[in-house]
Amino acid sequence: MFGPNPAAKTVNVYNFEQAWSQTKNEVDLPTLAAQLGQLLGSLQLQAKRPDDFHAIAEVASAAGEAKLGNGGKVMEHLARAGKWTLNVAEKLGIEVAAKVIARALGIVG
Repeated sequence: MFGPNPAAKTVNVYNFEQAWSQTKNEVDLPTLAAQLGQLLGSLQLQAKRPDDFHAIAEVASAAGEAKLGNGGKVMEHLARAGKWTLNVAEKLGIEVAAKVIARALGIVG
């Protein structure tokens, strides 16, 4: 895999725009943005590990993209935020955010 002609490697690319197109009719972006803001507050209180702070940055970026109406970018940031954010969203009972995070992670729900 090294050198001037590395072999092509297979990459599993998740299409966030496609994921958003399958989700957008079930989600109100202003509601999602508000719930991501609520999620951010809770994540900030619970963060302990470096990965937690990365997740917080991704959720903050997702909230900003939701305010701009960029659903595909929301999905991309939430996928990078990871499973911890889904767990916290579910514990908080913020259903719209939890649904979108799950779909961004490829968890059908």
